[in-house]
Amino acid sequence: MRMHRRALLVLGGVLTMGGARVLAQQPTDATPLELVFVVFPDSGGAGKALSGISADQRSQMESYTTVIKDKSGKVTAGTKHDKKGGSASTSRASNAIDGMVALLGEQGHQPESKPAEQGAKPADTSGYAPQRPTSNRAGITDADMSRMSQQLTPGGSAIIFVVPVAEKAALESDMSQTPGAKVMDAKILPAE
Repeated sequence: MRMHRRALLVLGGVLTMGGARVLAQQPTDATPLELVFVVFPDSGGAGKALSGISADQRSQMESYTTVIKDKSGKVTAGTKHDKKGGSASTSRASNAIDGMVALLGEQGHQPESKPAEQGAKPADTSGYAPQRPTSNRAGITDADMSRMSQQLTPGGSAIIFVVPVAEKAALESDMSQTPGAKVMDAKILPAE
């Protein structure tokens, strides 16, 4: 009986130490992130540009989606893609995308986009509800939000993606080479 008890105590200690190690390895939300907004003058520009982004480039993005603003001003969002693994940075990036799409929709810049997958239907922006309330719900300053939203005009489209600051320059440079693209970025404010 004592042997079983001792074995259970040793096993419990090992599991506790292993659990502490796992807890210590949980991701933190300290990664500096940037939201990049790439606007195109036509409704198909964002979809075409997104299809030209390599798998390696997409793997650097924490979260991304496309939006299209139709001629009447309604904005529809495409399928949002989050990096696998569920890190704190990915969650923050996903919330920033949700907030940006929701704000574009509220401002008459209702995100409309081509579905990322064949046969998928565009999403209505009314379902976007970011998890983190900030002054503008996208995690960026009001001035940046205003500057970006003014660039999405009727008949236009955009790619919205969030990347770690360290990855931004290369992706932004590649996107700026796309004909008709106007690239803007904004720092995502630290988590509250």
